[in-house]
Amino acid sequence: MRFVGATRKQVGKDINDDAFAVFDGMFAFLMDGAGDARGAAHKCIDTIKSYQPQMPSFNQLVTLLNMTIIGYGAESTLLAIKVENNFLSGVSCGDSPLYVIRDGQLLRLNKNTKPRLGTSRPEIYQIALSLKRHDVIIAASDGFVLDGDKLVGTVGQHISNPGELSEALLEAQTYCGDDVTVITRVI
Repeated sequence: MRFVGATRKQVGKDINDDAFAVFDGMFAFLMDGAGDARGAAHKCIDTIKSYQPQMPSFNQLVTLLNMTIIGYGAESTLLAIKVENNFLSGVSCGDSPLYVIRDGQLLRLNKNTKPRLGTSRPEIYQIALSLKRHDVIIAASDGFVLDGDKLVGTVGQHISNPGELSEALLEAQTYCGDDVTVITRVI
């Protein structure tokens, strides 16, 4: 399976300050610009795409994106993940959650950190997990506010259509008081 993403901007806003990219079947990136980010997260995602097919290490990427965000005078969260050989690795910075649903249980793989990208010393959280068959990975921006039971239930209802799972999760969240982005992958 591959990563699939979907996003929705907050009602009444001109620009979605969330941005994401998925590629090569193994990489997913999600950024959530903080405050008046003026599209800085989108510009960072364009920078990430420019490195294809030779992706820098996560540490190099964090440094590059942090300098880019500082250049725009903005702040942003970051989730950067890779799945290879049934192993999930990555980094997170900020409050965008990363979950795995395993055997019907919701596990959070990262913690909220501060400061975010766009500051002199962003706090980076390292991610590493061996994956099992049927695990479901869910990366989301902080606008994603489904409670755990509804999240697990929605995944269970749509697991047979992994390509539609991200959009189904957005649809299950009826209230959207922020931009919201969801990236999913079924192992």
